[in-house]
Amino acid sequence: MPVSRYKVRKLRKSRKAVKKIHLAGTKRKRITQRSGYRKNRLSRSKGKLGRHVIAEEQKSARSDKSTGTETLQRRMLSQNEGGFGTEQIVAENMVSEGRNNETDEQETRNDNEMAPVMHFEESEISAVFEEGFRQGYFEGGEGKVSRYIPRYVILPEMSVDDVISTGVRALSSYLYPLMSPAYVFEEINDALNNRTPLSVIRLGDGEVLTLAHETIISLEQAKNWGKFLPYAGVHLPDHSTRESLAESIRYADIVGIPESRHPSYQGLLFPVFKYYGMDYRNMKLTTSTVNYALNEEAWLSKLLTQRRIILIGNQAPELARWFQIQGYEIVDVIAPVQGAGDVERIMEQVAQQDFDIALVAAGIAAVVICTRIAREKGKVALDMGHLADMFVKGEAPLL
Repeated sequence: MPVSRYKVRKLRKSRKAVKKIHLAGTKRKRITQRSGYRKNRLSRSKGKLGRHVIAEEQKSARSDKSTGTETLQRRMLSQNEGGFGTEQIVAENMVSEGRNNETDEQETRNDNEMAPVMHFEESEISAVFEEGFRQGYFEGGEGKVSRYIPRYVILPEMSVDDVISTGVRALSSYLYPLMSPAYVFEEINDALNNRTPLSVIRLGDGEVLTLAHETIISLEQAKNWGKFLPYAGVHLPDHSTRESLAESIRYADIVGIPESRHPSYQGLLFPVFKYYGMDYRNMKLTTSTVNYALNEEAWLSKLLTQRRIILIGNQAPELARWFQIQGYEIVDVIAPVQGAGDVERIMEQVAQQDFDIALVAAGIAAVVICTRIAREKGKVALDMGHLADMFVKGEAPLL
């Protein structure tokens, strides 16, 4: 059917109108989106300001409880899909004190609910830990090596372990020997046979931290590193025990020291020696684990055979029964040892006994006790440490 020119023009106009409406709608949508974004930003800033105002008015409201005056309570009622809260101010007449208390508790809960809570997956924590360990491992090894390599050269095919081992071999003239367990056995055995005094003490992290507190490191740092010290019989600060330990080291015949270069071991020990004016080159040094080594290499049983033994420490009664089952002669048991401050009482009891060798397992106090037994009683004293616990618990046999 033919269409008149009028209808054609009208149809074209209607199509243009539809197009204009579409374009206008699109433009309006963009404007609305921009406006919504601005509103969201404004809502966030208002939210921060609003929470501040709410907190101030809540303080005012609480101060007016006794008067029963009308106060304003602001509440966070909802959150929109974008995650931004909307506020509504609700006027309420606070008449009863009970209602006031209820509202205050609710507001406190609301404040707590608004506080951000961070949640981390276990995998995220593990990944962060692994990355930190990896970076620390590099900085403590390859990172240090790289700082000593000149620019524009590299050191391929050599790991940090290769570099360290080569360096240690080059410094062999600086290595200082420790007494072997066999050598320590010979010293103790000679003293027993000749009835001469001898003390063998051992320095672990507990003794070193006690010596280092408020001399090499601060009290706070010593407490942080030595949370176990109360179990070992020392409550920091304890200057009296610290000085007693230093004196005992000076008079000890054989001193066991840590082989570890850890900051809590040799990292503190040699600065402590320097602080107290002790030259390690003038000491008879062995490893601090010599007690275990004497048993593992079957020297301890030889030392105790046909000897009169005194046991000192909290495990002494159980240890005495254990030794007696093995056929050894236990002449006395002194227990308990209540920390480093109990040394004088222990020495009074030791003075009344006659024996050949004292085995002491009394934490940090053992260092002082062993040295004093040798000096005051003229006997042999060995710091047994946790080897006593291992015997009693069946974790180690007497070899």
